[in-house]
Amino acid sequence: MKHIKPIYEYGIRDEYAKIGVKNFYKINKTSYINPHIKNVHLALNWVLSKIEMTSVIDLAAGTGEITSYLFKNGITDSIGIDPYLFDIYEKNTGKKCFNFSFEDIAINGLNMSKQTIVCSYALHLCPKSYFDQLIYNLSLSCEYFILISPSKYPIVDKYFELIDDTIINRTHCKIFKSIL
Repeated sequence: MKHIKPIYEYGIRDEYAKIGVKNFYKINKTSYINPHIKNVHLALNWVLSKIEMTSVIDLAAGTGEITSYLFKNGITDSIGIDPYLFDIYEKNTGKKCFNFSFEDIAINGLNMSKQTIVCSYALHLCPKSYFDQLIYNLSLSCEYFILISPSKYPIVDKYFELIDDTIINRTHCKIFKSIL
């Protein structure tokens, strides 16, 4: 396999475009560090000032940074979902992580629920072909949906109502409430 420079030498988005998301995490699985984590923590602090989280599905959970941060803030009822780094998540958090993809959830639903689903820096990667079905199935599995992203995209305009949003250091954070 061709050697890829460490992720900090290229933008992750560029690497996704060059080798694909699945290959990126296959190659960088053991060395991956979320380059946005400081802004994600700031966004989570803002969210925690707005709603009281009791239980969480950490969607596209990566290595468990969000779950670990929420644990430090008293939210201990959580599980992860990540198709690429699920085993690292479990090792880092001691929590269960399912290896479902966005497509899996769009097709099959979650068949579980928690009060809040948090998705950070990932939903913009979901193909439009099943985005609406994914959002529909997520809305059936939570009361609140927290979307943290690098831009105003993706637009969530079905199945959830936007109740608050902010931008922190170019990181967009939105709090939605399920209307289903």
